[in-house]
Amino acid sequence: MLDQTSRRQVLTALVVVLCCMAGLIVVAISPEQNVVQAESAVMGYRGRSLDTSVTVTGTPVFLPIVVGYEQRWVAAELSDISVRTFASWASVTYAGGQNTNGTGSGVYRNSSCNPNWSLFGLNTQLVFALARGIDGVVYAGTYGSGIYRSTNNGTTWQPVNSGLQDQRFYGLSTHPSNAAIVLAAGYEHGVYRTTNRGASWQRSQPTDIDFINAVAFNMADGNIAYAGTDDRGLYRSTNGGASFQAHNTGLTNNRVWTIVNASRSPQLVYVGTSGGVFRSTDQGVNW
Repeated sequence: MLDQTSRRQVLTALVVVLCCMAGLIVVAISPEQNVVQAESAVMGYRGRSLDTSVTVTGTPVFLPIVVGYEQRWVAAELSDISVRTFASWASVTYAGGQNTNGTGSGVYRNSSCNPNWSLFGLNTQLVFALARGIDGVVYAGTYGSGIYRSTNNGTTWQPVNSGLQDQRFYGLSTHPSNAAIVLAAGYEHGVYRTTNRGASWQRSQPTDIDFINAVAFNMADGNIAYAGTDDRGLYRSTNGGASFQAHNTGLTNNRVWTIVNASRSPQLVYVGTSGGVFRSTDQGVNW
């Protein structure tokens, strides 16, 4: 079943969100041009591709740090890990993925926005999704063991799988103002939603959409949420993820890998697809 993962490594365009001391930064990466673009700054490197869900093995990962009044990009020292997901808050960044030999690498953390990382649990798990709530709770979606939760900054983890039919998850998103609500992108059975910090999960409507690659709340309005599918484009919710409707006007590729929205520009939403990056200026209604 890892064929799906292999296909993710040949995307033509990707979108990244990295949050650090300097705040939210949107990064678009073209593997063909080997260019990282962060807001107005452009930086070339010899890597291949990176997004919030997948990094090609061996690709360097860059984090933004502030030195004096200058923002710089610094390579993170995770060279032995294929990083597939990030979650950041203030000066703490979490990374998950797999070892270059294909085994699970667990969750890594740094606490000062520099390239010094420490292993923080789930040592043998393939961690494909991470999210941190406004209450400090961290969630990890694995490929094979469901979802884990940490209430102590990643020091210990507990499985929170009640109500889940899936055990493989490619995306997680926490509500911007209600810490109890979290969305999860199930590999086989669609979007899951919890309203009690993962104590139990329910499938969002409609339940016939499956193979979800990404989920995201609108960072300025938690009533609006998005789900990217493997073959049916982009779905949008106006009730906090309880139900979704297809919104694909202008979207010419139906395989959506990742979704980006910034709280300071709530009307703008970006999706990375197998056919390039698409932008919406009306919160995902049109593309």
